[in-house]
Amino acid sequence: MPLLTPDSFPELPDWTPDPAADGELKWRLYEKVVADTQDKYQDCTVIRDHRLMGVRSGVTRQIDVWVTGEVAGHEIKLAIECKLYKAKVDIKTVDAFIGFLEDVGADKGVLITTTGFTSGAEKRAKAAGIDLNVMTLESAMETDWGEYLGESCKTWVGCPGNINWNYSEGGPRFGTCDHCGQLHIECSGCGHQDEYDVARDSSIGNLHVRCKGCNCCFVVGVEKGDVTDISTCTRHKRHS
Repeated sequence: MPLLTPDSFPELPDWTPDPAADGELKWRLYEKVVADTQDKYQDCTVIRDHRLMGVRSGVTRQIDVWVTGEVAGHEIKLAIECKLYKAKVDIKTVDAFIGFLEDVGADKGVLITTTGFTSGAEKRAKAAGIDLNVMTLESAMETDWGEYLGESCKTWVGCPGNINWNYSEGGPRFGTCDHCGQLHIECSGCGHQDEYDVARDSSIGNLHVRCKGCNCCFVVGVEKGDVTDISTCTRHKRHS
């Protein structure tokens, strides 16, 4: 068998994003965020291709879309970044993004990628305790960014927390309050949002809860005490 050397491997073509397509995407995303946030919160400011001095690094940082404003009495700073990679985003990119959010002083961060995360990257993002959502470009354009900013915890009157949503394709979305940790579910059928008590200390299994708006059934997946996914139960019809 011949000895394999670096020179014997076929040369792979470099992949670089199309600058025109990249610019068009970020411009359309910016317009969507402006429309959604200002429709609900007139005091929000949205800046495209924003630059500011890093708090820790002391160097100028660039942000694709930067949103600031006061929502429900709380100051919000949101950084949205587009990563048009060919492969899945890896743990090094997540580490860099987490450090980036800390450096620019963002309260929330959204990393948009066409390919998703590696498993290690997903675990790193979860362990960091940062509101980090990854979505396809299509779902980003369909997202109501005004709701993303302004949805507050419904657990108890006066809770200052906001809900960190996880997005799912066509199904109910779920998230936890960044202050008290309570689970919230938004029904994909009627759009009702509310907090739900589930056995978060369960080691593994599927739990069933009902929408408080239309009474349809949700299946809540739990693994090692954490809610991993939520879907609509097909075995239970809605009750009027």
